[in-house]
Amino acid sequence: MQLQGFVAMATRSGLAPFIKLASSMRTALAGIDAALLHGLSNERVTSANNKLRLLTRFAFGFHSPGFLISLALLKLSGLCPPLPGRL
Repeated sequence: MQLQGFVAMATRSGLAPFIKLASSMRTALAGIDAALLHGLSNERVTSANNKLRLLTRFAFGFHSPGFLISLALLKLSGLCPPLPGRL
């Protein structure tokens, strides 16, 4: 693979920043390959975490955590239940 070739060249270069980069890349090589080949990332997890933090601030003052759980399920599930009295 080209990525492993770059890591090998960077290790042999003798330059400290490249050697440090190569060692970091070597430990995360499987994740880097997955991200490049399959387009995998942690964007969705980060997005859901940010939305949950916002909902937690919004739910401050509610008397039980059930309200926060209900808000999270409603906001993050993608469901749109019909509201009473509306068509």
